[in-house]
Amino acid sequence: MKDRGMMKWLPYKSLEDQSDFLMEMQYERHKIPRPVLLEEEMEEINAILASNHQNPVILHYFNDGYIYEICGIITYVDAVYRYLKISETRIDFRDIVKLEEYLS
Repeated sequence: MKDRGMMKWLPYKSLEDQSDFLMEMQYERHKIPRPVLLEEEMEEINAILASNHQNPVILHYFNDGYIYEICGIITYVDAVYRYLKISETRIDFRDIVKLEEYLS
């Protein structure tokens, strides 16, 4: 009979599918609801959009339960379909949480 020696036991990562399921559960658990903007915040975002078309900005946006941050120059604003592009990333107006001028 062959002795396998000391085997370590990983209770929650013993199966690959189980590990994927646990990671998905953790991802879903940390999601937040879409933030609601006040009228003043929307006016501030609109003013920065109007004045900083060729200047770098920092944009915080909501996507799939998480808030992300992107820094760059606004390359395109489409008022009809209500989206903008920063560094080839398309962001809908309803997903914008905060917009700041980039001060270097």
